[in-house]
Amino acid sequence: MGDRAVVSLHVGHYANHVGAHFWNIQEANFVYEGQSEICHDVLFREGQTLTRQLTFTPRVVNVDLKGALGSLPEFGDLYDDLEVPKSENLLWQGATVVQKEEPLKKNSYQLELDSVDNSIQSRSESEKDRCESGGSQDTSLIYNLDDQIHTWSDYLHGRFHPKSNALLQEYQHKNTLKPFDVFGLGVETWKSDLGEEVEDRIRFFVEDADSVQGFQLLLDDFNGFGGVGSGVIDLLSDEYGNKTALTFPTSPCAYDEYSGILGSTRLLNTLLNLNAQLEGSTLVTPLTLAKDTFVLPGGHRPVPWVQYKPNSMYHSSAILGSALDSMTLPWRMNERRARQTRIYDLANGLNGGGRKLGTANMQFPWILDDDHFLVDALNSDIDFVPLMPGVKNDKINIIAQSVTCRGFKINSLKPTDFNKVQKFASHPFHGCSSLEEALERHFGQRNPRSVNAVHSYDTGVPVSKPFPDFFDPRIGKDSRLVQGSNVAHRKLNSVPSLVTWSSSDGSHDYLESICDRAAKVNLNKLHRFRESGTEDADVEEAVEKVRAQRDNYTGQH
Repeated sequence: MGDRAVVSLHVGHYANHVGAHFWNIQEANFVYEGQSEICHDVLFREGQTLTRQLTFTPRVVNVDLKGALGSLPEFGDLYDDLEVPKSENLLWQGATVVQKEEPLKKNSYQLELDSVDNSIQSRSESEKDRCESGGSQDTSLIYNLDDQIHTWSDYLHGRFHPKSNALLQEYQHKNTLKPFDVFGLGVETWKSDLGEEVEDRIRFFVEDADSVQGFQLLLDDFNGFGGVGSGVIDLLSDEYGNKTALTFPTSPCAYDEYSGILGSTRLLNTLLNLNAQLEGSTLVTPLTLAKDTFVLPGGHRPVPWVQYKPNSMYHSSAILGSALDSMTLPWRMNERRARQTRIYDLANGLNGGGRKLGTANMQFPWILDDDHFLVDALNSDIDFVPLMPGVKNDKINIIAQSVTCRGFKINSLKPTDFNKVQKFASHPFHGCSSLEEALERHFGQRNPRSVNAVHSYDTGVPVSKPFPDFFDPRIGKDSRLVQGSNVAHRKLNSVPSLVTWSSSDGSHDYLESICDRAAKVNLNKLHRFRESGTEDADVEEAVEKVRAQRDNYTGQH
């Protein structure tokens, strides 16, 4: 493993939704025969249960509210189940009463996982590795989980270490009488026992690895978890200041309720959270499908070829989880690849000149017409979906960017007679012999002054169950459009994608929008902020510091 290990942290319920999809994709990426492009040891650790069963679990700490785990036990179900102690073993001499909570009903996908586990239990001891169950599911089954998903654990495929889940016991998931809705509540909670608990769990995973190169933090930025996240970022800055800390603030693109008060509350949480992130993180990259920083009904971005439900966290987080997987691939590849990189290489390439805000854009899935090749698509502008609110989908100045393409092989690049036919002689991609070379030429022409790092990988983004089945039915299994009578509903196993991660002047508009709107918020109307200790001076200071970051992009705007 050397010094390539990365510790992940997911702080907040929506962040855990994105994280669940991210880890499902990692499980689906495992290769059991042959050589994998991905080095899974970067994110996973090897261990043993008390019965010496081999395990391979994510190096992750998940923070959420009490009751947010659904049917998943707080300490996971990979190790021995908790048992009720026998009365003769108790020191208490009085009467004992056992109170047992009824387990939540599992959905069809979870029941399938249980049946797979039971079959593995009947095998020999050498076959009990949990990872093998990833390849033993019946992929022909298609489940409609849209109405069966209540929390992120309902579609989680992998298993977590007992040190992974940390719950805020003082606050209950979906408790409207005592909501965890403002930044200050998170700050207070972090200063209680939660801070020490999370610190202990982080230290466990750090010390368990040979050497850690950095941290990957998914964080809700619209509620009280922003305050918890600020504590996490301060901890990483103080204790692991020489390590790279990549922060991805996440938020839904639609909410169950809208009002001026709720919208202002979410906006102010985002401001306070962003100020803390920019202070202590190496690079901050927002991930959301919301069009604007102040989310209104219908304010979600359309995604070509995807019929997602914006009010479904299960749906929107799947798109963000796939983007995160592609963005982080460059530092998770096997060292045998010529372009294998480190987490700090990418971060330092994007945060030059004090610009600590990254912009993500995606084409997911990247679909070609039946008779087209990649040289056709690259010969025109690509219609990217921005994952930062407030950014327009048009040409913006790119300072530096990392480009990741998944799922296209060399035979998709150009026709076999491309270099021989006279009509292609003047084609701008004539002479390109590889997909990476063609991508470099495309982005070099699109942004001549940008520094581009291009990576391409043969395997597409895994989208088999329990990934939402929300793709356009015209997409064939070869990720090309199927026309006419050939159109039929089918479950795709993987799709190609193209993701850019850049330092661009699009960040200027995002930062300016947050500052201008937050400066107009009347804190006297948001009494919950006052009650949790937030003062006008705190908001004014945050606006001033975020505007200073905005000014780093002014010369590029």
